[in-house]
Amino acid sequence: MEEVAATVTAPAPSTETRPANGNRALSGVPPPIFNGDREKSEHFLDKFMSYEIVNGDARQFTIPYLKVALCLSYLNGPKVDAWARQHRLWLKNRHEQDGIPMTDKSLWEDFELLLGQPHRPRREDNRVSRN
Repeated sequence: MEEVAATVTAPAPSTETRPANGNRALSGVPPPIFNGDREKSEHFLDKFMSYEIVNGDARQFTIPYLKVALCLSYLNGPKVDAWARQHRLWLKNRHEQDGIPMTDKSLWEDFELLLGQPHRPRREDNRVSRN
């Protein structure tokens, strides 16, 4: 009788690489573009929150600086462009000039308050237009 030798080896480790630190493409339905219509601001924030829930482990939502930047990227239109530009500069200055870390939760908390503030008569203020 002839003997057959067999060798058992463990499967090779997967070559699939997973992004570190939640650095992956976002999934789910993104929020609609917000054009500055105050009557739709709550709806926009609700949809943005839903998007965050689906993507809660992504860097764009775990790092407040990136979360604000992402939210600002959904503000587009004549009623909101100047406000969004002003707050992009505000965000950069808070980090680069004031030394606020990108991970500081106050960046999102402050921004969320600014976005939700009621409109006051236009005087080139820093609130989203109501018109």
